[in-house]
Amino acid sequence: MSVKTSADMTENELWTQFICKVMVLDTDVRYLCCKNAKSDVPVYDTKTSDYFSFESETCFSIPNEESHIHPMDIHMAVFHCANDYARQRIFAQLTSCQFAVPLLVPDPSTQEIEVPLWALQQIKKTWQSKSLSTQTGGNVLHDSKYIINVPVPVVSFIRLGTSSNSKSQIMNCIINRKKHPTFFSRHCSGSTNSRLLLDGVAEISWYCPGGKENDIFENCIAFINLHGDAVHFPKQLEFLCRASTVIVLLLSEHPLEPEAKKTAESLLQAPPRLVTLFSGAEKTARREHFRVAAKDRNEAELTEEIISSLRHCLSHHKKMQSLENHIAKAIEQGLLKDTKDELLHEGQKKAKDLIKTLNCEESNGLEKKKGLVSLKEKYLPLQGELWSEWCIKDRQLYRPQNKTDMTLEQQREEMLDAKKMLCQQQREKALSPNTFLDHFLKCSVFAEEPQRLYMLLDLEKHLDELFRDVVADLKKQYHLKWATSRQSIKGKEDREVEPTDSLSEIGKKIKSATFGLQHIIREVAQIYEAFKSVGQIEDCYKMDINKLPTIAAEILLSGYPLELMDGDVNHVPLDWISAVLKELLNKLGDRQIFVLSVLGAQSSGKSTLLNAMFGLQFPVSAGQCTRGAFMQLLSVGENMRELVHFDFVLVLDTEGLRSLQHSHKTVRHDNELATFVIGIGDLTVVNIMGENLSDIQDILQICFQAFVRMKSVKIKPRCIFVHQNVSESNAKDKNQEGRRQLIEKLDEISKLAAEEENLKVDGFSDIIQFDVDTQVFYFKNLFEGDPPMAPPNPSYSRNIQELKTKILSISEWQPGCKFPTLSELQMRISDLWNALLKEDFLFHFRNTLDIAVYNKLEYQCGKWSWELRKHALETQNNLHHKIMGGELKSIDARKINDNLDEIYHQLKLDVENYFKENKHADILVQWRASIDQRLYNLKNELFEETKVKAKELLVTKEMCKEIDQRKAEYEAELFNKSKALASELRGNTLNDEELRNQFSKLWTALVTKVSAEKPTTSENPSIQSLVEHILTERFMKNTHLIREDKGVFRFDVDKHVKLSYKQSITTLRGMFNISNLTAEGNSLSKEIEDHISAMIAEREREKLDVGQAFIYELLNEIEDVIGKHQASSEIKLTELFKDHISIHVCTKVVPKLTEMEASFKKFNDPLTYLNSLKEDYFEIFRHFCKGATLISFLVDVLGIHIKSTLFEAVFDKATIQIVEKLKSSHPVFSGTCLENHILKHLANKEDFSLYVEYIQEPKKFTRTFITEQVEGYLSDASKVLELFRSTFSSIIDKVLIENSKITARIEEMGADTSTWIEEFSSELRNFMSVSTFDFSNIENIRLLKKDVKFLKESVANMLEKIRNDGKEDLERLLTSGPPLFRFRNRPDDILFKEMSGCWEQCPFCGAVCTNSIPDHDTDHSVTWHRCEGIGGLFYEKTKWFGANEKQLSLDFCTTSVSSTKLFYVRESKKWISFSDYRKAGQPYNRWDISTDGEQQYYWKWFICTFRSKLEESYHFKFEGEGQIPDPWRKITKKQVLEELGFKT
Repeated sequence: MSVKTSADMTENELWTQFICKVMVLDTDVRYLCCKNAKSDVPVYDTKTSDYFSFESETCFSIPNEESHIHPMDIHMAVFHCANDYARQRIFAQLTSCQFAVPLLVPDPSTQEIEVPLWALQQIKKTWQSKSLSTQTGGNVLHDSKYIINVPVPVVSFIRLGTSSNSKSQIMNCIINRKKHPTFFSRHCSGSTNSRLLLDGVAEISWYCPGGKENDIFENCIAFINLHGDAVHFPKQLEFLCRASTVIVLLLSEHPLEPEAKKTAESLLQAPPRLVTLFSGAEKTARREHFRVAAKDRNEAELTEEIISSLRHCLSHHKKMQSLENHIAKAIEQGLLKDTKDELLHEGQKKAKDLIKTLNCEESNGLEKKKGLVSLKEKYLPLQGELWSEWCIKDRQLYRPQNKTDMTLEQQREEMLDAKKMLCQQQREKALSPNTFLDHFLKCSVFAEEPQRLYMLLDLEKHLDELFRDVVADLKKQYHLKWATSRQSIKGKEDREVEPTDSLSEIGKKIKSATFGLQHIIREVAQIYEAFKSVGQIEDCYKMDINKLPTIAAEILLSGYPLELMDGDVNHVPLDWISAVLKELLNKLGDRQIFVLSVLGAQSSGKSTLLNAMFGLQFPVSAGQCTRGAFMQLLSVGENMRELVHFDFVLVLDTEGLRSLQHSHKTVRHDNELATFVIGIGDLTVVNIMGENLSDIQDILQICFQAFVRMKSVKIKPRCIFVHQNVSESNAKDKNQEGRRQLIEKLDEISKLAAEEENLKVDGFSDIIQFDVDTQVFYFKNLFEGDPPMAPPNPSYSRNIQELKTKILSISEWQPGCKFPTLSELQMRISDLWNALLKEDFLFHFRNTLDIAVYNKLEYQCGKWSWELRKHALETQNNLHHKIMGGELKSIDARKINDNLDEIYHQLKLDVENYFKENKHADILVQWRASIDQRLYNLKNELFEETKVKAKELLVTKEMCKEIDQRKAEYEAELFNKSKALASELRGNTLNDEELRNQFSKLWTALVTKVSAEKPTTSENPSIQSLVEHILTERFMKNTHLIREDKGVFRFDVDKHVKLSYKQSITTLRGMFNISNLTAEGNSLSKEIEDHISAMIAEREREKLDVGQAFIYELLNEIEDVIGKHQASSEIKLTELFKDHISIHVCTKVVPKLTEMEASFKKFNDPLTYLNSLKEDYFEIFRHFCKGATLISFLVDVLGIHIKSTLFEAVFDKATIQIVEKLKSSHPVFSGTCLENHILKHLANKEDFSLYVEYIQEPKKFTRTFITEQVEGYLSDASKVLELFRSTFSSIIDKVLIENSKITARIEEMGADTSTWIEEFSSELRNFMSVSTFDFSNIENIRLLKKDVKFLKESVANMLEKIRNDGKEDLERLLTSGPPLFRFRNRPDDILFKEMSGCWEQCPFCGAVCTNSIPDHDTDHSVTWHRCEGIGGLFYEKTKWFGANEKQLSLDFCTTSVSSTKLFYVRESKKWISFSDYRKAGQPYNRWDISTDGEQQYYWKWFICTFRSKLEESYHFKFEGEGQIPDPWRKITKKQVLEELGFKT
C-alpha cells in the first residue's frame, strides 16, 4: 500500500520496499537502507577550556559508529534471489530510472561469473543521433531498439588499488551533467565501507543522445563499471578487454603492487584504447595513450577532459560488435555463465522457432521488406477486410436505416445473412493451413508457466526487431509523401497528387506491417469468435476450440495484458471476452475485482501513469501507442485483501481521446470509448495534461456524458482527476482559487453533458460524489530534464505513490463501494457493449446483473405472496368451520386484519433482511418500494376477500337458520323415536333383518311427516321472475331489451359507440376502421360474459344461495368491467351498450342460476339431510336395542357429524398442499416462465384457433391452461390419492390428539357430557365444521373416571373405523367425477391469482406486459416482443396503419422503435414516428419498448407455419414489403423449443 522510510523499516522488509520503490520509478531506491537507531551523542560543556582543542582524541572519536546494510547489497541480494522474469522486470524499471544494471555477477557460492543475458536482452533504449537527424531534415525520429543487440561503443571503467577519487562518481558526471547517480558511489547517501555483494560486479548503463546540440556524445555508448580492485577479478577484466572500445583505468595514489602493475601493463597491450586517470598526479604529460591527472582537480574540468579523451578515442574506432555477441562468445568459451534456467531456455527456443516460421531468411533487402508487409495478411488472415466488414454489419444491425425498398425486418435478415456469410468465410480461413498459428497454439497450450510467459516476451521482442525497420521506413515514406503533397498544394492548388502509393495506401501498409503479440492473440480470439458465431465447435489446427480461452486466461494470469477492445475496428469480441472471464472464474473462483480505468487525451501519459503505479508494461511513446483498450490483472496479497476488500485489480488502459487517427469519427468513437471504460471501471482516473481545464473542455464533456449515463442506469461512477506536468511544487496549496474554478468548470461542463442526454442537473455533485480537496492530484513532470537521459522526477514517484494509496483505499473513502465478482464483471461488460451498439445508450441499456437479481427477487416475492395467501386461505377455512359450526355469529373485521397483520409483519421482516443481507443490496434497493407496495396491496386484497367470504357465509347461514332448526328437530325426533322403539324391543331377541324392518316402519312414518310439512315452491319467486324484476327496475328506459333478447348479443358501432362529427367523417373515409371498432366491442362483450361466468362458478363451488343481492352484485361487476375499459380506451361507449350487455348477460345466466338455486335447496332440504343419515341412525337404533350406554350413543352421534364434515376439511387442507406442491415441483408453476410453457404447449398442438385465443384473450387462455395443468396433475390417481389419504389421516390424528387432551382435562377436573361436547367440538372447529347444536339431543350425564376412560377409547375406536372406511370413500370421491369440482377453493383458481399480473397488451404486437403487479403505475414492458403482423399491423404506401389492407408488417416492435418510420394513430388522426411512439398518447405512452433488437425465433416460425391462416384472418398478404425472408422458413420447431429452454 505504501512505501516506508528507512526509520520505520526492518531488515525483513527491505526487499519488499526495494521492489515497491523500483516499480513506481522512485529514484530514492538507490539510497534504500535500514539504519539502526543512533546511540546517544555526548554533549560537551561549552564553558570548558578544551572545547576548541584539537589535541584531545576524544573530541573527534565516534563513540558508536552507525552501521547498516549497504544499499547496493540490498540491490544485489534481490538480484540473486530473483528468477529470470523478476530480473527482467527489475532491469526494465532500473533502466527507466537511468540506473545501471548488473552485467557480470560473481556467484556468491561458486564465484563463477554469471551474466543475466535474458534480462539484458529485454532492455529497450530510445535515442536520436545527430547524423540521423540530418538525414531526416531535422525531424526527430526516435530509434527504439533492444540495446544489447545494437553494435555500440563500450567504455569500461576499472580501478587498480585504492583511490581517493570515486570511479562511479566520475562516470556519473560523464554520463549525466546533473550528476544523477547512475552508478552508486561512495558519495551516495547510505554508503558504508563494508559491502558484501558488490565487489566484482560489473554494472552497465547506456548514454543515449537526444539529437541536440548539447549532447555529450553523438552516438549511443555503453558504460561498464567494474566495482572493486580489478586485480582481484581477472575473468571480468578479460571480458571487458574483449568487449570494450575504450577502457578508463583509475590508478591509486600509491605505488602499484606487482600484480596490479602487471595487470596495468597488460592493459596497455590490450586492443581497447586506454585512458588512464592518475589519482596521485596533478599534471601529466600527454603521450600516445591518454593520461589524465585526477588529483585535486576541478570536477567539471576533469569531466570535460575525460569526455574529450573518450570522444577522440571513439572517433577513430568504427568496427563494433553488439554486446550480445561478445557475451555469447564468452559463454561459449566458458568465461561467463548464462543464468537462465531450462524453462527460459525452452521458451526462447519456441519463440525463435516461431520467428523462423515467419521470417523468410533466404530473401533480403527490398524483397524481404515487401514480404514482411504481407506476413500479417498471410498468417493472421482473420483481422483483415472480412473482420472489418463484419463489425460494420454488426453495428448496422442495431442501427437500421430508413430504406424505401426494404422493411426493417428484411434489412435485419439481410444483415444477419451477411454476418453469417462473413463468419463462414472467416471460419474457412481459420481452417486453411497456417503453420505459424498452428505452432503458436501448440506452444501456448503445452508450455508450462513460466515457460509460456518467457516464450511470449521473447516472441514480442523478436517481432519488434523483425518489423521495426520496415515500419520505420514506411513511416518515413509517409512523412515524405505528406510533405511532398503539401508542397504541391502550395505550388499549385489544382495540381493533383500522384495516385501511386498514396498516403492511404502507405497507411494500410503500416497497418499490415504492425505485427505484435497482441495481434496474434487477437487472431486466436477471431478463430474462437468465427466458430462460435456459426454455431460449430470443432477442432482447429488439431486443437479443441474451447481450449483457446484457457490460453488467454493463463496469459492474463501470467501478467500479460489482454486486448478488451479491438482498436483497429473499435469492437469488443463479447463471446471471446466472456469465455476468457469464465475460464478465469473456473481457475480463481468468483473473486471480487476492483476495476481501475484511465481516460485522457492522446499522449497525456495514461499508460506511463499505470506503468509507474503498478509496475506494468503497457507500451508508451509519443503519439498513439495504445489502440482500443487493454486489461491487465493484478493479484492482491493475502495480507491486504481484508484491508482493501477485493482480491484482484483489473487495470484498463485505453487509447487517447481526440486522437488524430480517429479524427473523422472522433465524437462517436470517443463517446463510446469513454462510456465503455467508465461503465466497466469502479474508479476512473481522468488524466489531464497541465492545469488549464479550458484546453480539454471537450475531453471532460465526453467523460462527463459517460458519468451521466452511468448514473442514469444506476451504475455509480467514481473519478479522480490527475493534473500532470504541473511545475509548482506547492500547486495544490497555492491553487485554492484554481480548485474553485475547477468546481465551477465541472459544474458548467456537467450541465452541458446532461443536456446532451436530455437530463437536467445543477452541478457536478448531482452526477457523482466528488471531493475537490481529496480527489484532485497535481503531478510534477515525469522527468528531471530532457529525455532520453533524464531520470524520473522523485516528486513524480511520490505523487504516484500517493495516488496509488488513494486508489487502493477506495473502500475507506467510498464506504458504499461494492466491487463486482468475476461473473458480475462479465455481465457488466456484455451489458455495456450491447447498449453501446445502439444509438441511444440510456434507451438501450439492459443490465444483465440487474435482470438476474430481479428474477431472483421475483421468485422470492412469489414465495412471500404465497405465504400471505396461504395464511389467508387457512384463516378463511378456520372462519368457515367456526361459522358453519355455529361458533361465530358475527364478523370482527379487526380480528381478521390483526390475524393477517401477524404474518404480514413477519414477512416485512423477511423482506427487510433479504434487502439488507443480500450481496446485491445496492441493486435491490431500487425495487424495495415496489415490493412493499405489492405485499401491502395483496394483504388488503386478501383481507377484503376473507371478510366478504365470511360475511356471505354468515348471510347464507342465517338464511338457512330455519332449515337448520327444522333439521335439528327432525333429527331429534328420529333420535327419540329410535330410542323409544329400542326400549320397547330391548327384551326381544331380534336379528338384524328384523331390526331393520322395525326401523323402516319408524323411518317411513317420519319421512311422510317431513314431506307433508315441506313448503311448496310457489312460496318463493323463481329466479327468472327475480332477474326480470331487478332488470326492469334498473333499466326502466330500455325494458324492451328484456323482451327482445334472444340469447345472442351483437355489437353495433352506430348504437353502441359515441362518435363525434369529425370521427364520423373519418369513419366514412375508412380511416377509423369500423371492423376494428366492432372487434373491440365484441372483445369487451366476451370479457364481460367470461367474468360473470367465473363469478357464478365460484359461487356454485362455495354452495351459496342465489338471491337478490347476488343479482345486484353481478350488475355492479358488469359496470366495473366497462368502466375499466373506458379508462384505457379512446372509444367512448353509449349508455345503451351498458344497458344492453347487462340485460343480455343476466338473462343468459338465468338457467344456470336456476340450476344453482335448485341444488342449493336440495342440499339444504331436511328430507335430503335425513336420508343421508338413515344408515347411521339405523346403527344407533341397533346399538340401543343391544343395550348400549348413553356414552356409546354420544360417540355414535359424534361419528355421524365428524364423518359428514371430515371430507370437506380434507379437501380444504389438500387445496393448499396441492398448490404448494405444484409451485415447488411442477415445471409450469415452479419458476417464472409460465409464458414459455404456454408457447411450448401451443407449438406442440399447432392449432391456429388456440393461437388466436391466446393472442386475442391471453388472460382467459392462461386461466384455461392453468386449469388443464392442474387437471393433468390430479389425473394421476395414485399420487393424488396418496396425498389425500395422508391429509385424511393427519386430520384424524389431530382429532385423536384433541380427544386425549380434552378427556385428560375432564378426568382431572370432573365434568358432564355437555362440557365434554362443548370443549371437544370447540377444538375441532379449528379444522372442521362441527357444531355443538348437533349434540343437543344427547342426554347430559355426569362423567365418572371410568366413563371418561371409556369415552376416550370409544372415540378412538370410532375414529380408527372412520380412518379405515374413509380410504375407500376417498378413492370413490376422487374417481367418480372431475376432482376439481369437489374443492371449495379450487387449486387452479388460487394458482391463477398467484401467477396473474398485468394483462395489458402491446399496442403494436399484442405481447402481454410481464409486470407481476396488477394495475401497476410504472410503464408496461415485455421481455420479447412479437412480429407486428401478428397484431394486424400492415404496410401501405410507406405508411403504417392499425389494420386495413395490403401487406402485413414483418417488423418487430424492438426494431421499429429504433427507426423513423411512421404509424397512424386513429385517436388523434396523426402520423407518428415509431421512434417517438410515446407521443401518440394512450396507450402508447405507458409502454417502454426497448430498442435492443432482440427477437425470438418463435414468432417467425409461427408466421411461416400459419401464413395462410393469418392472411385469411386479417385479409392481408405477406407479400411485397411484407415478403417473408428465406431464413425464417428454415427455422424448425426444434430450434423454437430449444430457444424457449426445452430440450427436444
